[in-house]
Amino acid sequence: MATLAHEVQYKIHVISQQIHDLKVSSFKTVKAPTYVYKHEDGRVKSYQDYKYPEDYQAGFRYSAAEYDKVVSCINPIHPDWQKYQGLKAEASLWLTARCILKYFGCRPTKADLRKAIRNGKFGQHSPKRDHNALIFKAYGALSMVESSPEADLWVAQKQAAAHVC
Repeated sequence: MATLAHEVQYKIHVISQQIHDLKVSSFKTVKAPTYVYKHEDGRVKSYQDYKYPEDYQAGFRYSAAEYDKVVSCINPIHPDWQKYQGLKAEASLWLTARCILKYFGCRPTKADLRKAIRNGKFGQHSPKRDHNALIFKAYGALSMVESSPEADLWVAQKQAAAHVC
């Protein structure tokens, strides 16, 4: 059975996988022509606008080549931008919850949490103006974590992989 820390780690794992998949699906490139200096042994210098005679004498020849031009990536214009921002905020929430668990070892009381906030122990994942709200939101999320069979399976696979060595 997964502990509270394992459940939080599993949530972070799932969210990070979703962010990765979203970024990979939105990243598109095309081959585009360019001109570079190429050497016989495969080295490349990419001076695109002008020629250097010393490079030509050193065995470099000015010739056409192709490179991968980025056509699309995740940015504010992309249709999935809001989803990406939401996933980042959720990841930040669960990373803060993990910091709380690491600092206290278990779910703390609100008084202990306030004392730790006053001492500046949390808030690495948010702007200064938002960190108290994020910390208390993460604290509330810790109380709503339920055991899931997927997390149990993930923990078992992780432990089995650690024992294979």
